[in-house]
Amino acid sequence: MASVTDMPRTVASSVPRDHGQAHEKPYFLSLDLSSDKMGLIIVDESLDVIFGECVKFDTDLPEYGTQNGCHTDGEVSTSPIHLHVKALDLLLQKVSSQVELKRVKCIGGSAQQHKSVWWSKAASTLLSRLTPSKPLHEQLPPEQTWTLPNPPNFYDMSTDAQAQSLEWHIGGSEETARRSGVRAFCRFTAVQIMKVKQTSPNILEATDRISSASSFLSSLFLGGIAPLSKSDAANMRFLIHRSG
Repeated sequence: MASVTDMPRTVASSVPRDHGQAHEKPYFLSLDLSSDKMGLIIVDESLDVIFGECVKFDTDLPEYGTQNGCHTDGEVSTSPIHLHVKALDLLLQKVSSQVELKRVKCIGGSAQQHKSVWWSKAASTLLSRLTPSKPLHEQLPPEQTWTLPNPPNFYDMSTDAQAQSLEWHIGGSEETARRSGVRAFCRFTAVQIMKVKQTSPNILEATDRISSASSFLSSLFLGGIAPLSKSDAANMRFLIHRSG
């Protein structure tokens, strides 16, 4: 199946709504949050595309001032979480005008690696009070929802010292690779958290939960912070196999 971000932006307008018995067929929605864009695609049981749309952060949401979806200052690379929320709002607004969303039976998706989301202690309450009568980005103000509104992303290279420290504590780069599958790299969430703890411990203390980008997307639909999975732990480099 084609990547959601490769779909033509006009595909929805070329696909008429189904009538008659077709309304009984279920739809399946998938989201793809990458570093520079967010895409949405809906397919039916036969994997025929019903709708496809993409929001490019730099051009569709220029108010956030990103380049390739990022804010870059030397080795530091971050991206605003609120940008991703507003991108989702735009996609949902577009799809709701083209597709009967009550026919969507399943929602899935994927998101960029090594992107962390730092939820505040008020975030759970804000998520639980989400209402469809308002856009998500209006209900989740950045300074109240996240303790780190502009967290590091895949391109961040400012944590070399923390990556080396992590490897040292585990027993060196080879032992780290043997036990976790790969040596420590700057962009890993684990070393990014180490840096925040060392440079801004007050941020970590004020944080209720830290999610991966994919769990962040799930949280917006669940109305609560999604639990971490083993895949999250592996992706964030917190899953270390014990020897013996």
